[in-house]
Amino acid sequence: MTTFLLVVAIILLLLSIPVRFHITVDGVVTLWVKWLFFTLYNSQKPKKEKPPKPKKEKSKKAKAKTDKVKKDKAKKEKQNPSLEQIKEYADLAITASKKCFKPVRKLLKRISFAEIYLLVLVGGKDAHQAALNYGKVNFAVYNTINSLNGIFTLKVKQVEITPAFHKEDIDFKMHTIIKFSPLSGILAAFNLGFIALKEYISYTKNKKTHKEDKNNGAEQHTEPSK
Repeated sequence: MTTFLLVVAIILLLLSIPVRFHITVDGVVTLWVKWLFFTLYNSQKPKKEKPPKPKKEKSKKAKAKTDKVKKDKAKKEKQNPSLEQIKEYADLAITASKKCFKPVRKLLKRISFAEIYLLVLVGGKDAHQAALNYGKVNFAVYNTINSLNGIFTLKVKQVEITPAFHKEDIDFKMHTIIKFSPLSGILAAFNLGFIALKEYISYTKNKKTHKEDKNNGAEQHTEPSK
């Protein structure tokens, strides 16, 4: 029992260590994905070209099976849902989304954008245009940071916006590290799955009750008077 609890504790500890997404934008986008001491993905690493696989000719049975699947799919597509069904599904989706709002908000808040570095050089066709662009870029950048900080957790290291009167365009460099714990994602997935299952069970139960009430009403209406 002690060994089992120790193994569970180690697994939970490892899952609580965040995965780090190193994103750099400097003309091209560079992405590194790291966890502990392992590099899970590197966009700069050249991809190995796989030799093309020889195409196999489909047998008659495989062709017949494919044709049958296509026909079944076409039949299903023709069976469009009624307006009542669409309304029921829409009501279910709206109710579920309202219940999932808080868990999703907590999940997004656990995503951290650390060491945000942003350098923007703002130019224009002339000095007047460059000054106007400078004001617009300042407004856009700081409003975006404030908005994102309400959704995620942002840790800004440096933001530098400089007017460049010798340039006609706008250049920028950016670097950040996105941190996210796998354990947070797993717990959120279980929570959202439980909410969705609960709403679906409630929906099917209410639908069954409504159908039974409708059938009982129809039977009473068709019952002959004495």
